[in-house]
Amino acid sequence: MRCKWVPLVLLLLAGIAAAALPGLRGGPATGTPDISGSWTGKLLIKDFDLGPAGTKEVQKCPFEMTVGQDGAILSLSMTVACEGGKLSLFTLGGLIGSGHFVAEQEASLEGGIEEILLSGTVTGDGTKMKGVGVFFSASAENASVAELKFNAKRVPPQR
Repeated sequence: MRCKWVPLVLLLLAGIAAAALPGLRGGPATGTPDISGSWTGKLLIKDFDLGPAGTKEVQKCPFEMTVGQDGAILSLSMTVACEGGKLSLFTLGGLIGSGHFVAEQEASLEGGIEEILLSGTVTGDGTKMKGVGVFFSASAENASVAELKFNAKRVPPQR
């Protein structure tokens, strides 16, 4: 014999869990640690062409980044130098708290869009970071998405 009350109990438990979820997510970003300053690192890019060719390209590119921080709010300027000598500049905005950060850029290209989303962790002393991200670019002529992995070290201030 099938218990008719089991689905009702499961539905009730699911409702309680959904109501509790916002409370489990925590409060506002703490702004820690302070990561303002200059950074250098390496970026692994797996670029996938979404067109009929479906090509994949993998690159390892050095980058330099300047981070501004006001409390929990971040502003990042990232210069990426991939093979071929072409420099790419990205300006991202985001948040940091409890050793984790997120930053994004949404921009318009001629006839298309370009978006970047980065997420990562920072050591407690704010000297090393690593993370992952996604880059998406689309226009009338082509569309691509790239998986990103990065790590960086803070550049010590010059005396």
